[in-house]
Amino acid sequence: MLQRLADMVRATTESASELVFLDLNQRVTKFLIERAGGSTGEIHVIQADLAAAIGASRPRVKASLQEFQRREWISLSSRRVRLLHPEAPRRLARP
Repeated sequence: MLQRLADMVRATTESASELVFLDLNQRVTKFLIERAGGSTGEIHVIQADLAAAIGASRPRVKASLQEFQRREWISLSSRRVRLLHPEAPRRLARP
């Protein structure tokens, strides 16, 4: 039980520090990289859930994703994001 509590505190602390030290594009990128599945690089997520997970508004997340798509880092489709060049956004994810 103490281990579970310690894990919850650690996760909360990490989330709080990301909100303070990472900008929106970095948080979006980190989310995508952490959840990219296998060799396909696909993430099944709706923008509202992504926004809630990183502490941002859906319109700002949408703008960030559209910018990444414009740079050809990702492709967007209904409820799906696919990393086209994972190495490009990976550089952005670093603080």
